[in-house]
Amino acid sequence: MDALLKLLMLEDAIENMADGFALFDAEDCFVHCNENYRNILSGITDYLVPGTSFEDMTRAFAERGLIAVEADHIDDWFRTRVSQHRAAEGFHEHQFSDGRWIRSAERRTSDGGLVCIRTDITELKRAEAQIEHIALHDGLTDLPNRFLFHDRLQNAVAQVERMDSALALLFLDLDDFKDVNDTLGHAAGDELLKAVAERLKSYLRDSDTVGRHNTTLARLGGDEFTILLTNLSDPVGAATVADRIIEDL
Repeated sequence: MDALLKLLMLEDAIENMADGFALFDAEDCFVHCNENYRNILSGITDYLVPGTSFEDMTRAFAERGLIAVEADHIDDWFRTRVSQHRAAEGFHEHQFSDGRWIRSAERRTSDGGLVCIRTDITELKRAEAQIEHIALHDGLTDLPNRFLFHDRLQNAVAQVERMDSALALLFLDLDDFKDVNDTLGHAAGDELLKAVAERLKSYLRDSDTVGRHNTTLARLGGDEFTILLTNLSDPVGAATVADRIIEDL
C-alpha cells in the first residue's frame, strides 16, 4: 500500500469520526480539523484556518459570548483554558452558551504538535442530571426528599452559626389521611398529596409573609412534609407562617 493511499485512508477515518478532531503544530497554531470539530466550534469557524493560534481562537470564543461563564469570570476562564491546552493532560468539560456540554482531550505528538478531540456530552450530562434529580426528589410530588432536605438543613444550620441568625423547622402531616386511602383508594390519596404539595409551593412562592425568608419544602414520606425557614429574626415569624399554612390547607 503506497503512502498516498495510506494518507487518503487516514484523512477519511478522521473525517468520519463521531468526535471533533483538530491538529495543532508545535507553536500551538491550528493545522487541520474535521467537519465535526467545525460543527462544535461553529461560532468561530472563521478562526479555523491554518496558522491561527489556539490562544486567538479561545479569546474569540470568549469575546463572542460562546461559553457559559459570567462576564466577570471570562478572563479567568480564558487563562485556565489556555493553560489546560498547553498542559495537554486529562479531560476538560465546558458548557457552551447554547447549552451544549463539550469534553476536550488533548495530547502532544512526538514532534511537539497537539491533537485535540472534542466530544459533545450534552445528552450524557442531561442523563446524569435526571438521575441525580430522581435520587434527590420525591417521585410523586417532585419535592426534595429526605436526603436532599437533610443536606439543605445541615447547610442552613452551618450558615446560622456563621451569621448568628435563626431558622425554624416546621413539620406538617395530614390528619386522617389513612381514611382517604381506605375509602377512596390510593390513587385519590396520591392526588391529594400532589394537591397539598402544589398549594404549599404556591403559598411559599407567592406569600408576602415568607417572602423575606429563604424556604425549603420537602416531603419526607407518606403524608409528612417539612418546611425549613431561614433568615428569621424571632419565633413569631415561624408561627405566622405556620398559621397561614394551616389556614390555606
